[in-house]
Amino acid sequence: MEKHQCVALFGTTEQPASAPKRCKVENLTVEVTEAGALRNVQYGGIELIRGVDFLVRDECWGTMKTSTTNSSWMVGGEDHFQIRHEAEVDDTGLSYKLKIEGEAVGGRCGGVCLTIEAEAEATKDLITNRLGFVVLHPLAGVVGAKAKVIHASQPNVEKDFQFPSYISPSQPEFDIQELGWTVNPGIKVQLSFTGEVFEMEDQRNWADASLKTYCRPLSKPRPYKIAAGETIKQEILVEITPVSKETNQQLTARTAQQGGRPAIQPLSMQHRSPTSLRLPKLAFALQPNWDWQQAATNNPAIIPLLQHLSVIEEVVVRINCCTENIADGISQCAHLVSKLAGGEGGPTRVVSVGVEVIVANDGSKARDQLLTVAEACKANGVSPANVFALPLDFLKSYQPEGPWPTGLSPEKAAALAADIFPNAEIGLGMLGNFTELNRCQPRLPLPNKKPVHFITHGITSIQHDASDSAVMQTLETLPHIYNSVHNNIIPKLDAGGKLKYNLCSCTISPRCNPAGGSLVKNPQQIRLCMAEYDPRQRGLFCCAWLIGMLATTVNNSVNRITIGAPTGPIGVLHTHHDDFQQPDLDHLAAGHSSHVMTIVYPVYHIIAALYPGNIVSFPNPLEGKVAILGLQCPAPNGGGTCVNIWIANLTTETIAFPLAKDVVGVARYLDAEHFREAVNTAEWFVGPNSKAPIIKIQNGGQLTLTAHAVFLLVV
Repeated sequence: MEKHQCVALFGTTEQPASAPKRCKVENLTVEVTEAGALRNVQYGGIELIRGVDFLVRDECWGTMKTSTTNSSWMVGGEDHFQIRHEAEVDDTGLSYKLKIEGEAVGGRCGGVCLTIEAEAEATKDLITNRLGFVVLHPLAGVVGAKAKVIHASQPNVEKDFQFPSYISPSQPEFDIQELGWTVNPGIKVQLSFTGEVFEMEDQRNWADASLKTYCRPLSKPRPYKIAAGETIKQEILVEITPVSKETNQQLTARTAQQGGRPAIQPLSMQHRSPTSLRLPKLAFALQPNWDWQQAATNNPAIIPLLQHLSVIEEVVVRINCCTENIADGISQCAHLVSKLAGGEGGPTRVVSVGVEVIVANDGSKARDQLLTVAEACKANGVSPANVFALPLDFLKSYQPEGPWPTGLSPEKAAALAADIFPNAEIGLGMLGNFTELNRCQPRLPLPNKKPVHFITHGITSIQHDASDSAVMQTLETLPHIYNSVHNNIIPKLDAGGKLKYNLCSCTISPRCNPAGGSLVKNPQQIRLCMAEYDPRQRGLFCCAWLIGMLATTVNNSVNRITIGAPTGPIGVLHTHHDDFQQPDLDHLAAGHSSHVMTIVYPVYHIIAALYPGNIVSFPNPLEGKVAILGLQCPAPNGGGTCVNIWIANLTTETIAFPLAKDVVGVARYLDAEHFREAVNTAEWFVGPNSKAPIIKIQNGGQLTLTAHAVFLLVV
């Protein structure tokens, strides 16, 4: 991929991962990456296993970097393939060999067989938290499915097991030696593990689109030592068997069609479904260390740009009262709200304020800190619409069994906030991932019997896997998280079903690191787990991801989502950074006077064109590849209404997206070809000086969606 296209799509010059190689045995297809990892294990076009990796984690759970030393591929027609891969774990003295083998019926298994073997050898002592295989299960066909399990401690006893429907806060299953289940329309999958004991984790907690079967068990001591001269051997055997001859024939036909392009049901206005759900209230985040006021002073052109973002209805300021200046945080919040609200000769609007405060673990100190926040709000003319207080210790993640912090609890912190902010809505929850909320579910009533108004938590897409495909796959997980909150957590609180559901952040980059410590610095601006600054925030990738994320709320009630910020790690406006470069954008910004224009990131234009109307649902024939978000809006020419249909390509493939004959309107789009023009202008999709290319749609037709392109179709 050319450098300028890479920057336009991903905000970085780091090339995307090479496409994996595809191997096939009968109806089984397997993709294998350059690093020897398996992806997208399918039978008859149906995904059975999302991935298999051989991983080495350091004592802080970081994935150790490996270098390939040798690789060979052997394909023996339709009935056999074998891949051998050798690698070294950099600077550790550990090397390993992988053998991946696929065999047709009649080989090692009764069905089609996939074997993955690993042999690792250490030449010097290695300290690790995990060394071994990890199997990722897809959500479709697995969540809620009945299964059979054989435990390593009882190898002759088969027991019933069910994959969790609601997201499990603890491991759904332990001590696994064999695991089997059936996927519709009748494919039996049997996994057998040797060399180590495996257990299961529900990775939906961290927004990963998978359940994970892994070794070694978390109950064993960690970190642990692999001694010099020690050899580790593990094997996974996957046996796949259709339940009947008819099922296999059906799947054979389906596999044969995979090479072609099946007809896609065109988008039609006849298939639209108006809903009573409104687009969630969208908010911007603010943190004192992002230096919003300094950025606005250095770049005065930022102010009018923000006033185009009328869909942003709230600013949520987050202050760590234990480490940050409270007065400064509230002052910056008041300044930002005043600029978003307009005025200064232009129209004004109401922008509400949310306050998230991290307080001391000691109740007396926490009360004093909240009183200081209240005084700062009063001094700056800020009346918080909602307040969420969390003790410092609960920024960290804990295993369900504990031990848990013994100081101030989240419920007691909420009670203090309710006393000090009597006119604000009070929240309970966590500032980290859904994991932390799920493992420490709120309890009501509060100690002072005051009401609670909302539940909250955050979401990041780069907790465990920062690859482009994994980040986009997190969109598949979000409805599972919403479902667990609405139908598993909130009902337990006996609050009469009146609790609102707010996402304190839902962004690619994380806002905090529950694993402990700071967010990861990213000076090279690469794809990096838990990076404070993810480069894709600056590219078209973020535009497509945002539309995909908002589309997941179509059938789920989410009250408020914090989707970004003016500047900072999740910002929508370019500012200079001393510790890393922003390819192309820094150069373009150098050509502008900061008093006239500043560079915007492409996602700015998406937010500027969003309208907070009722959601209109459309069937999506390309779920997972394309996101569709319909919103009821006032007609552009005044009088009546129209439907704004956002269509985003979630992939780097070019997709022909068909429109039915009853679709008549105008489409505007943003793609890589127009990236430089878009970041240089304040108006793209909307406004009297809109620069977006226009396509008039008469009697349907087809939209050509290039890599991560976003279309706004007004019908």
